[in-house]
Amino acid sequence: MAAGPMGLGSPPPSALGPQDTPHLAPRVEEAPHHRSNWLCLLLPYCTETLDQLVDTCDACGAKLAWKFGWGIGVCEGCRAVVNPSGEPPLAEQHAPGYRRFASVISAVPSEREAALAALPAEIQALSPTSLISLVLGLGHALEPTSRERSEAHAAALTATSVAMATRIARGMDLLSRWPHDLRQEISRQLDSAEADPNSRRTLGRRLRRLGDPDLVPADQAAVLRTALPEAFVTLSRSFALTGQVMLASEIAREAGIAIDQVRKLEFNDVITGVETRKGKRIYRQYPYVESQRVIRLWRGSESCTRLEQRLSIPRYAVEQLVCLGEVDPELSTIATVLDSNLRLITTSVDQLVVDLDARMRRNAAPGDAVQLAAVTRTTGGKLKPWGALIGAMRRGDVPLWPSSDHDDRTSRGWRWVRRVLVRPSDLEPVMAENFDNRRFPDFLFTDIVSQLDACEILNCNNPQIREVIGAGDLEFVAAGQGLWASMTSVLQLAERTITIPELGRLLALPKHPLVKIMSEHCHVRKASLGWLRADVEVNFPALLRAAVEKRSTEHGLPTGTP
Repeated sequence: MAAGPMGLGSPPPSALGPQDTPHLAPRVEEAPHHRSNWLCLLLPYCTETLDQLVDTCDACGAKLAWKFGWGIGVCEGCRAVVNPSGEPPLAEQHAPGYRRFASVISAVPSEREAALAALPAEIQALSPTSLISLVLGLGHALEPTSRERSEAHAAALTATSVAMATRIARGMDLLSRWPHDLRQEISRQLDSAEADPNSRRTLGRRLRRLGDPDLVPADQAAVLRTALPEAFVTLSRSFALTGQVMLASEIAREAGIAIDQVRKLEFNDVITGVETRKGKRIYRQYPYVESQRVIRLWRGSESCTRLEQRLSIPRYAVEQLVCLGEVDPELSTIATVLDSNLRLITTSVDQLVVDLDARMRRNAAPGDAVQLAAVTRTTGGKLKPWGALIGAMRRGDVPLWPSSDHDDRTSRGWRWVRRVLVRPSDLEPVMAENFDNRRFPDFLFTDIVSQLDACEILNCNNPQIREVIGAGDLEFVAAGQGLWASMTSVLQLAERTITIPELGRLLALPKHPLVKIMSEHCHVRKASLGWLRADVEVNFPALLRAAVEKRSTEHGLPTGTP
C-alpha cells in the first residue's frame, strides 16, 4: 500500500505521508478499487469518487492510523467513527487530468505503464521526480491570476487540497500533445483581454523557473527549454511564446529606419505591438511575419529622390514616369506612413536604368548630337514631357549616344542628362507633347517644387533664380534641407517669361548674338528672368528678321529663315 509514485525507485519524501496515515472518503469503505493512493499526499481526492480525503479525526484531532486493525473510518486513538469531509468533491472538469496523473504514479504496474505510454516520448523519458515537478510547476505557472503573488502566498496555496488537485489536473492536461497544448494555452492567456504587462511578466518568470537547471532537475529543464526556447532568450523576448517575434531595435536595424519610425508604424496599425514591460524602460515586441513584411517592403523600395539623382530629372518627371508605367510606385501603407515623398519599387527603377543603358549606341555620335540637358532647356512655358521622352528613349525611338568626354571611371558625379547625347531633331516630336495631369485623377501630384526643380522648369540657374526671388516674382519657403515654392507660381512665371535657351532655339541664334538683338529691341520688355513672353510673341516677326540679318553678318552663320 505504501508503494511510491510509478513504483520506480524511492519517491520524494514530500510525496508520501506517514505510512500509518489513511485518507478517508465517505464512499470508500466498500469501494472495490485499490487504496494505495490514499497514502500519497499528491492526491488529496479519491480518484474514484472525487471526494476529498481526510486524515485527521474530527473528534480528538489525532492523525488517523492503522496500527490496531480497528478498520477504516475508525480513529485508533478515541475509537470514534470519523466523519467524512464536508468539502465539495473535485469539480468534474478537473477529473480527467487528475485521474491520468493518479494512473501515472499508480502502484499497479499495468495501469502505470499504460498511462505512461499515452504520453509523448520526451515526457516518458523524464525521471519520476522530474515528471511530478513538471506537472505541478506547469499547473502553478498557468494558474489564472491578474496580479503577482508573493512566493509565501504561492507556497501556502500548495498546501490546500483544491489548489493541489487543480494544478495537477491543469498540468496533466498540457502533456497529452506536448508542446502544442502548452504553447496554445500560453497564447490564449497572453491574448486574453485581462492580460497586462505585469501578468505577462509573472507568467514568463514562472516558466523560466521551471526551466532553470539550478532550481529543477536537469532533465525537466531541458524538456521545457526545448518546448519553449523563446522564454529563455532575453527578458525583452521572453514573452514570444505564441510564435516568432522581433524587437523594435531589430526591425529598425534590418529595415534601416529609426526606432521612432517603428513606433509610428505601430501607431498607424501597420504592425501589431505588444507591451511586455512598463516603467522607466518599456519593452515591446512585434510578430515576426508582420515585421518581415515591413522590412521587405521598405528595403524593396526607395524614395523618388534616388531616381531624380540617378537620371538628373526633376520630381514632376518621376511622377510622369509613374503615371505612364515606366516605374512602379510602392503603394503600401508602410510607404505613406514613413516617407512623405513618393516611393518607388527598387527593381522597377533599376530595370529602367538598365534598359536606358542598353539603348545607348556604342558607335560615334553624329556631328549634330548635343547633350540631352541642352536640348530639354530649349522647351519652356510648361512642364517638359519627361515621361514620354524617357519612355521613347527606353523603346529606342530616340537614339542615344554616350558623351565622348564620358568615362565610367571618373564621371560618377556627372549628371546623367549631360552624359547622354541626342539629336535635337529626334526630340522635336516628343518635346511638343503635353502631359495632362487630368488624365490621372487618382494620382496625387505634388503642388510644391524645390529650388533646383524650379530652375529646371524656368530654364535658368541658381544665380538667376536668386534675382527672381529678389524681384519678388517667386517666394521660397525653407523646409527640411531645401527651399520650396508653389508649383502654380512657378508655372505662371514660366508662362509669362521666356529665357535665352528657348528663345535661342526659336531664333536659331547662340547666346551672345541673341542678347545683343534683344537689347536693340526696346519693345520687348525685360523680366526678372529673360523677357516677357507676350512681348516676344507680338514682336516675333521683327526679331526673326533681325536674327536672319545677324546670322548673315556675324560668325559666318548661314543665311536664311530658321
